[in-house]
Order: sequence, then structure tokens, then C-alpha cells
Amino acid sequence: MSAETARQDLVNCLRRAGFVARPTPSHIDFTGTLKVRGQILDAVLRFDNADFTEAPQLLLPNPSLLGRFVVPHLDEKGELCVFDRRRYLFDPYRAAACCLGILQKAATDLEKNCGEAAEAEIARELPQHFGGKTVSTSFGTHEGPLSVITDRTRVDTRLEPLSGKPARAGAFAMSSSSELSFTSDQDRPSTLGEFLDWVDYWDPGLAARILTQLSKSVTGKLDLIGMVCAANGQVGFQIQPEALPPAQKQVYAQMSWGKLAALQQIRGWPIKRLQGRRSDLAYILSRNGGDMGPLSGRNVLLVGCGAIGGYVALSLSQLGAGAGIGSLTLVDPDILRATNTSRHILGANEVGRWKADSIKKHIDEHLPGLNTVAVSRAVETLEDHILSYDLIVDATGEHHVGEWLNRHALKQGDGSQPKLFHAWIEGQGAAVRSFLNAAPGLGCFRCLQTDLESGKSRYWVLKPEAVVETVQPCGDDAFIPYGPSAPMAAAALLSAHVTDWASGKPVKHLLTQQLDFEVTRQVKPATPTRLETCPACGNAP
Repeated sequence: MSAETARQDLVNCLRRAGFVARPTPSHIDFTGTLKVRGQILDAVLRFDNADFTEAPQLLLPNPSLLGRFVVPHLDEKGELCVFDRRRYLFDPYRAAACCLGILQKAATDLEKNCGEAAEAEIARELPQHFGGKTVSTSFGTHEGPLSVITDRTRVDTRLEPLSGKPARAGAFAMSSSSELSFTSDQDRPSTLGEFLDWVDYWDPGLAARILTQLSKSVTGKLDLIGMVCAANGQVGFQIQPEALPPAQKQVYAQMSWGKLAALQQIRGWPIKRLQGRRSDLAYILSRNGGDMGPLSGRNVLLVGCGAIGGYVALSLSQLGAGAGIGSLTLVDPDILRATNTSRHILGANEVGRWKADSIKKHIDEHLPGLNTVAVSRAVETLEDHILSYDLIVDATGEHHVGEWLNRHALKQGDGSQPKLFHAWIEGQGAAVRSFLNAAPGLGCFRCLQTDLESGKSRYWVLKPEAVVETVQPCGDDAFIPYGPSAPMAAAALLSAHVTDWASGKPVKHLLTQQLDFEVTRQVKPATPTRLETCPACGNAP
């Protein structure tokens, strides 16, 4: 079916369903009706363009016919959330069938959710149903003054626990253990009084607490922000003094909030509704699994902040390393050179600085609040503390560092030693590997090499014809040429490996990912056994 035929089929199909096309300069509407709970509702399918390549919006202009002011999954602009439009795979060649499916699902969902289940459905997604401007919040269950931080573009507003004097606070927060929702006769509040009545219905006494907090505010501004952190989300208000008559505004501006909070008139003050989007560290990290990420609460040591280690460091932090009571220690004795930046996570602005310090700075900027420590020395200087870590990651790609860590891992031998992972690149970026080392009774890092001098490996991934070229083999600038995708891939493979281990999933100890299929062969995930001839853990003399 051609695209033109599909478009015409859509128009004809919707016409038979009672929907008439009404083009406008900015979009195309198909207007019709839906029958829900015995009511005939006006409905609009709105396409952004005439190609019909994206799923349409479904708008309900008169939802009050359903007997509610706030309808489950219908936002304040009248759009019904039938599905996530960003993820819905709308097939333009089957647009007619997709649209009929959308209309059918909408009617079914409204029929089901507008009865006794309505309040529970609204409560499940309270901020979206409450509507208003979205603000970023990082105050958790904090009660009291908040700092209001607006970025330079004035697009994003952040609310954080107050770090300065209360006089600078432009907002406050209250907590509630109750879930908030909307009954059939409750509408979204548009004045301070309506907001207070609404929250007091669901949590009796909360309105009085809010007024008490208002009376303590010393900001000197009328456009105060108040947020409620309920059990099912964060919502709030911002007073809109510009909507007040100028004469009243001038009088009120001279009064303290201690006096204003006692006035009955402030209940009629218009407000802007606010919905909170959590941006605190715990919530951000929880999106990667676990309460604060699978590595939260663990003491993690990353050895090497080079091409692989830079990407690994950021990934470990995003997995929760350094969160809670844990720590993330970054070890590297080198400075960043200009030539490193071609495949390093750091850029020219960090050239000449210690890699460990710069990576710590990079993490602190991305995820402030983590406990990160930079050590600009060789890992051998930490010998006395090596067993204090829960997890050690070797991202140097250097064999001698791997050997040194391997020996220390083998000293314990009873499984009480830190878990040790190695990541490295094979050849000229031809493949990457991750190895979980030193499990009791299994192969160690040295067991992977049958003959160190010849470079023979038990799990050889490079084909015999593969050539590994070292540029300028003498001096500090010696390097093996490969592109930035190799260290990124090594870091990604290692991160996935660590995540599975930290999440308690069964894992193979040696993982391999091919990047250049012409010079490599497939090596399946394996758990190497101990070699009797291994000089590190076997019976070799």
C-alpha cells in the first residue's frame, strides 16, 4: 500500500466511524464522538501533519459530561492519555486501524476508570492530574523553607532544601502521609483557598499547618511557593500577585506574612498550580534499579581513569557507587595529555590536570552528592587498604596492574576478598572483555594466559592473521591506535557485568564483545576453571 493510499484509507475509515476531517494551518483534526457510560462525548483526533506518521492526540472538549471535573488520565488541556505517544509505534501504512484501536481503547479505559476506580486511578498519577507548571524538587520529605533556583533560560525551576538564611527563602515544603486525589465534585484549585480546602479534605489539619508555615515566611515577596510532599507525589502552588488589583497589591506588599496569613482575603488570591518532578539523588539513581542503584552503600575502588576508566567511572556513579554510606575511590597516577582527549571522556579544558581529580570533578558536576575520592597515585600505594573495599574495578588495561591486583585477590582465597573485575581492549580495538576474578576454586586473571611470553590465551579472540601495531613503541607517547568506540564498549560491557553481579544475577566470569568481526572470532561467555600450571593460583613451581 502506498503512503497516499494509506492516507485516503484513513480519511474514509474515520468518516465511516463518524469523524470528519477539519484541516487547520498547524494540524489536522478529525472530529467525532465517543459513547462512554451512556454519554455522547465530543472527541478530536489531532494529527500534527498531513503525513500521519505520528500517533494523534485524542482530545475531549467536554469531559464534564462524565460527571467529574477531573477525569482519570485526562490532563488539564483536555488530552486523554491512552498510551505513551513517545513510545507508541504508530504505523502510517495502517493508520486507519491504529486510529480505530485508539478510539476503542479510549472508550474502554474511560468506561472502566470513571466509576469507583476513578479516585484510585487519579491518585496513582497525582502530579499529572493536578497539572500546572513542572518544577524540579530535591527536598524529599523535608518540611520548612526552600531555596528557589531558576536557570538562566528561566525554563526550569528547582526547589532545594534551604542552605542559606531563611530570609532568602522563596518557598516552603510540607509533608503528608496521606494520598491526595480528586472526588467527582472537586476541581483543580485556582485560588489559595481552593487549594487549602482540597488538601484539608484528604489530610485534615494540613491546611492549618500550611497557614502556620505561611505566617513564618520572611521572604518579603508575595509570589511565595508552597509545596506538599504527599505519599503519592508532590504538588503545590505559587501565589500570583500580578493578578491582584494594583492598589491592593501595593498594600499587601507592605505587610509581613505573619499578618497576611491571618487575613481571610488571601483565600481568594489566584495561584499557579505546580507539580513536582523529583530530582533528588536517591530518586535519580533508583531509576537504574534498586533503592539507589545496585552499587549504593558499597565501597568501590576504580583503578585507572584513562580511556576506559573515564567512562567506567561515570557509569559506576550512575549505578550508585558513592551513594548512601558507600564511597567511590578513583585511582590514577597520570595527568591528562592533549593526545589523550581523542578517546577520553574528558576534554581539552582538563589537559594538564590529574586524571583522577578531573574525573572526580566530572562526576561531582553530573551527580552532586556522591562520596567520591580522588587518589593521584599508583594503586600499589594503597596496599594496606586494598581489602577494605567491597568491589575493585581494574580499568587500566595494563597487564602488570592486573597481575598485582590478582595477587592480592588470591591472598584471601576464602571468598572474603573484594570482588575484582578487569576490563580491557583486545588488538586495535577489535574486541573488548570483562572478567570477574578470583572466585574460590575458579580461574584467576593469570589463568586466562597459557603462555605470557607468546601471548597465547585460553580464550583467544583475535584471529591468527590479526596485526597489533604499537605506534612509537618507545617513550611516554607510545600507544595502540583505536577509535573512541573501543573504550566506550569496554566500559559498557564491564558496567553490564558489574550490574548483573551486584543485582544477584548468575553471571559468567569472562565476557567478550567483538567490534571488528574481520579479525576476531566469537568467544562465548565462559567461567574459566583454575589451571594447575598457573603460576599465580595453580601448583606450578
